[in-house]
Amino acid sequence: MKSINNYLFEALIKKDTKIKSKPWTIEDAQDGDIISIESQVDKNVIFIIIFKKIDNDIIKRKIKYYGYYYSKKKVFTKCDDEESYFSINTKHWLSTEGEKQKLFNSMKDAGYKWDPNKKELVKL
Repeated sequence: MKSINNYLFEALIKKDTKIKSKPWTIEDAQDGDIISIESQVDKNVIFIIIFKKIDNDIIKRKIKYYGYYYSKKKVFTKCDDEESYFSINTKHWLSTEGEKQKLFNSMKDAGYKWDPNKKELVKL
């Protein structure tokens, strides 16, 4: 009979193997993930978004989102426009804890909070 430590050790090995077997890509993003995107115009500008989906438009694939933090102006903007998107060809990564905190702080300043269960922005 296996001990709880054996089960935990095996789970960690599986998780670690999965992570190392394939680097994260935008295709791995899930609804509600926090993702950072480097501006294609100014590499010092970072957009931190709440990922919604990849729109597989016939002409070009697009990253759709609920809202974003714009680092140069340090503001949060809710996305209501279906035409708002980022190109899938931008440099992007899963946000760090610090980047997530910037997003949530600016979101609060703008009068919103993220409801991860409903996958929606809620007005405070």
